[in-house]
Amino acid sequence: MGGDSGDHRRRDRHHVWVRVVRRTARGIIIDENGRLVLFRRTFPKRKPYWSTPGGGVDPEDASVEDALHRELAEELGAVVDRVQQVYVTAAPRGEGMNLQHFFVCRLVSMDLDRRTGAEFGNPAKGRYAVERIDLRGKKLARYDLQPAAVKDYIVANRQALLATALSGDDPPLMRADAPAPEPEPEPEPEPARPSMPPILEIVDGEIVGAPAGRTTDERSPARRWWDRLRRRLPTPS
Repeated sequence: MGGDSGDHRRRDRHHVWVRVVRRTARGIIIDENGRLVLFRRTFPKRKPYWSTPGGGVDPEDASVEDALHRELAEELGAVVDRVQQVYVTAAPRGEGMNLQHFFVCRLVSMDLDRRTGAEFGNPAKGRYAVERIDLRGKKLARYDLQPAAVKDYIVANRQALLATALSGDDPPLMRADAPAPEPEPEPEPEPARPSMPPILEIVDGEIVGAPAGRTTDERSPARRWWDRLRRRLPTPS
């Protein structure tokens, strides 16, 4: 079973290669009051749900981020800044995978009269009502924001997302399913240093420790010098 079997996934020894057949760019848009800008999607005989604005990356888009700016201008007449990619989801689509790139950003301006797009005039596409949900509290947890993994991610990181969009800081973000961070362990106390043996005397610049059980020589330096000298002198005959 060698070579490419025609499946959209190609395996080698260490990797599984998946063909990306579609990319979308979506905005986690936060306004100056800390509110998340969402679409409330409604269809006949269906419960409403909420989604982040954005859409597919076109071939003429220079990058996924450029596609985001274009989509937000088309769907909301919006201008955003402080754009930072923070999350990516992947889902099967036909013979490959659909990647959704999510960017946190700050809303600079929005004019719904300037938005364009055939979906806004097509009843089969449902309604796209714009709603703003306070992200500073826990209100978002009550909304059916789709996909659910993105809702979990935003709820888990709402403080970091607010800081990124409103202050320009770059705090650490965590996965929605990541375990709570372990508290940093308290530093272990340094082991007590062993007590130094008492100094006996200085000989040729060395510090010599007194043998165990002996006390420090209490004689004056001059006295010790004369005692050493006498020991070295020849004994009178």
